[in-house]
Amino acid sequence: QVFAKGKWIDVPTHGPDVLVCNLGEQAEILSDGYFLATPHRVIRRSSDVPRISVPFFYNPKLSAKIRPTASLSKENDDKGSFLPWERPAQRKHWRMKNNSMLQTVGDNTFKSLARSHPTVFEKHHSDLCILGDGRIVKRG
Repeated sequence: QVFAKGKWIDVPTHGPDVLVCNLGEQAEILSDGYFLATPHRVIRRSSDVPRISVPFFYNPKLSAKIRPTASLSKENDDKGSFLPWERPAQRKHWRMKNNSMLQTVGDNTFKSLARSHPTVFEKHHSDLCILGDGRIVKRG
């Protein structure tokens, strides 16, 4: 399922022309918002239809800071090579409230793991807590 317009929406899982590609926060930051991160979750339903999933993750070192690629920005473009598509100003992105875009890869990765697996996070990191905006801080 993907989270869009305030609710979870089922995504087709099989068929000859079905390919689902969820982009992450790093792609959104690097593209300066041209590509949007896809809040998503997997719900395994019993089915006789086989499902193939090929997750692919790319991560630089955890201390790497993520920022938009200069060549994609109109402000830095003198050759007309920036990404031409723009979202209407009034269109609001459906980012979840507890999902701040953090500056380093490690902070974003840890935030995503904590959000996705809260029971495991609590068990192994009881000294930490997740704030309302998604940041993780020491308790106390």
